[in-house]
Parts: sequence; C-alpha cells; structure tokens
Amino acid sequence: MSRVFTIHACLISLFILLLIPTATSAIQVTVVNGSFPNSINEGERVNYVIEISSLPRQTAIVELETDLTPEMGNTLWNISSSDQWEISGGESAFKEQHLELKALGDWSSPVRVQVMGNVPVLTEVTQYSGLVITKIPNRTTGFTYYRLQALDDKGLPVGTAVTKTFDIIIPEDETFTQRVNDVQDIELRGIISKMYGLGLVKESKILLDYAEKPKESGVPIPVVSAALAAVAIIAAAVGYYVRGKRNWSPE
Repeated sequence: MSRVFTIHACLISLFILLLIPTATSAIQVTVVNGSFPNSINEGERVNYVIEISSLPRQTAIVELETDLTPEMGNTLWNISSSDQWEISGGESAFKEQHLELKALGDWSSPVRVQVMGNVPVLTEVTQYSGLVITKIPNRTTGFTYYRLQALDDKGLPVGTAVTKTFDIIIPEDETFTQRVNDVQDIELRGIISKMYGLGLVKESKILLDYAEKPKESGVPIPVVSAALAAVAIIAAAVGYYVRGKRNWSPE
C-alpha cells in the first residue's frame, strides 16, 4: 500500500512539474505606446508599439500577423535590432502583413515591435457603362491589430496565440442607415434601402434627401415609379455585369 501511494505521489509530482513550464511560459505582450480601440474608422492611421516577452522555451519561430495595411512607400513593421533572431524573407517582409522571426538562440530579451499602418478600406467603388456602384462589405468585425503565435522547430504551435482585434466603422454607412430608419414612409424607405444595397449610393442619397423634406402629402406616384424603375435597371445591369465576368475566360 505504501509503495502504491509513493508511485501515485511521484506521478502527481511529475505531472505538476510538466505543467509548470507551460503555465509560466505564456507569451506576454506589453503596450509601450499607442492604443487599441474596439472600433475604428476605415482608412484611419494606426501606430503602436508592443513588447513581446516570456516566450515558451521551445520557441523557434514567432509569427506576427496584422490586418492593417502599409502606408504608401513605408514599411508596416519595425522590429528592435537583436542578434537573437532573423527575419524570414529578408527586408521586403517588413511590408507584408505576415512576418516571421526565426530564433538564433534563446529569447531571453524582450522583442519590441512597432506597427505603422492603416485600417483597411472596405468600401469598393466600380463603374460599369456609366453607372457608379459602391459596394458595401458584409463583414466589418474581427480584424486584427496583431496576432502572435510561437512555433517550435517543426513549425507546430507552442502555447496559445495572442490576438488583439477591432471592428471597422464605415461612418458614411452608419449615418445613412440611421437616416433611412427615420424615414416615415415605409414603401419609400424600402426603395431607398434597396437602391443603397445595390450600390447606387448617389441615387439613394438623392431620394433620401427628398424623403426628408417636409411634405403635405405622401410621396408622389411618379417619384416612386421612377425609383422602382431605377432599381430594376440597376439590378439587371449588375446581374449582367456579374454574369459577364463569370462567363468570360481568356483565349
């Protein structure tokens, strides 16, 4: 009985010892400069500095990722000089959204990382046969200021990735949506929303301006008819344009 108890005690102690390095080797990220608002306008400039430390002892590579985009002619990353690591991909990698630091020994000293970039612009403007179509994206959440992942010498993850995310605000879209919601005429509100959803931003704004003007009676039938006709025309044009792109193939 005593021997069984001793074996169990040894196994428990070994298990605890195996857990200690994992528990004490979680990646630490310290903000040196800058801030990380939860929501930020598209196209806005972001500049921050973080310090990475307490990397797991098995770390051979540190992956750094961001959804921020580099400014014209500038690098996205600026890493503190050190003889503890090298950049995978050379100097050009500093302009990429994905960066890898390879260890040249241990990671006893913190690594300071500066990121200077812009929040992605999600709205997309295209033209087709004189029509100006402004595409509003469906996804505006879950973008990353940074994501850090330690890898071992086999490229396998070590520990848990550290991620800081943000949502993108499209100011014009939010303002427009609020204005549309305030339109009392349900039919007209639906037409404006339909036009806006199809990318006819300019035309939908003109109709919205009209809807917001004080009137003695409802919206004239000709205005509604013209708006519905515009919706039908743009829907057909967009459909034809999309089908044309899908069916086109190089000779």
